[in-house]
Amino acid sequence: MGNSGVVMDGSVDVVLLTKDSQRVLRACVESIYQNIPVGQLSAKPSSLGIHA
Repeated sequence: MGNSGVVMDGSVDVVLLTKDSQRVLRACVESIYQNIPVGQLSAKPSSLGIHA
């Protein structure tokens, strides 16, 4: 994997920022895996000061 986050097999690394989303988190993760060729998925609380 290079700096772009794209793995040789075409999958991508995904960061999912969460904010008070406990009730919809499962649906979001399922949708990501159904629609994106995920290499690695990392869920981070938005309270970390990371903004998209």
